[in-house]
Amino acid sequence: MTDQLPLASTLANRSLRLLGVLLIGVAAAALATGLASATAPSTVTGAGAGLCLLAFGLVTLLAGRLLYGDPSDRLRLPRSQPEGKA
Repeated sequence: MTDQLPLASTLANRSLRLLGVLLIGVAAAALATGLASATAPSTVTGAGAGLCLLAFGLVTLLAGRLLYGDPSDRLRLPRSQPEGKA
């Protein structure tokens, strides 16, 4: 089944497989909710997918900081030293 998730294989990122499975689950839950109640499936899809994507983005951001450090550290220019001091 994981070969069916093109974004994960294209970007060679295994963590996107979990995101794909979660989004498929959200779509299934939206279908079931739409058939069983008066709630619009788009309500469940929008909220569920939004929460999944937000949580996954935050986890990815925090994991990247833990692995690679703060990216803004490489953007700071070195302080210039007054002439004559090294």
